Amino acid sequence: MRVGSISGVRRQRKAQKLGDSSVIVQLPAFDPANTSTLVTLSENNVRMTSSATDRASRSVQSKSAISGNSYFEVQLVAVNTGSLIGVCNALASMEDWIGSTDRSLGLNASNGTAYTAAGSGTGDSGLTAAVAGDVIGVCLNRSSGKVWFSKNGSFGSGQNPLTDTGGFSSPGGADIYAAVSNSAGGSARLRTFASQFTFPIPSGYAAWGT
Repeated sequence: MRVGSISGVRRQRKAQKLGDSSVIVQLPAFDPANTSTLVTLSENNVRMTSSATDRASRSVQSKSAISGNSYFEVQLVAVNTGSLIGVCNALASMEDWIGSTDRSLGLNASNGTAYTAAGSGTGDSGLTAAVAGDVIGVCLNRSSGKVWFSKNGSFGSGQNPLTDTGGFSSPGGADIYAAVSNSAGGSARLRTFASQFTFPIPSGYAAWGT
């Protein structure tokens, strides 16, 4: 293991000095201020682990522009039926699962189904069930208002963000965040910087953390 990494995940570095605007401060992935009280953040806030049913955390960085394409990854550490990966707006509760209301959209890693509004917006992502170690990729297109999910670098049948094929409606709102929820024992790592990604960023998309 490299010095400065935890379980293969590179530590975020504060690269900016006061008064220096030439570099960027790399913020922690998950936001402690917007995390369920029953979720533990670790590994410099890259990893979330739930100790109760359907508890969530969202990213520090949001996407507020009405246009632009962004990509992030989530590495699954421990998967259960409450493991959902997706996006949410600023009004989504972190004390519920991602996809429980129209304020969030989440892919259930255990069965490949995408949810929003507690199922009224349910859809098949074309992905098979994920297991620990798999990586879920999420593409957000603010122009079209759509989200796509991949598993280990591949999108499901009928799903292609490069051609705007398929996809799921992103929740409304000026600010959209990367989000993960888990039930007790579920755990995942959020990767928002290109240096953390396992798979190539889809053409036309940029790392969430840029």
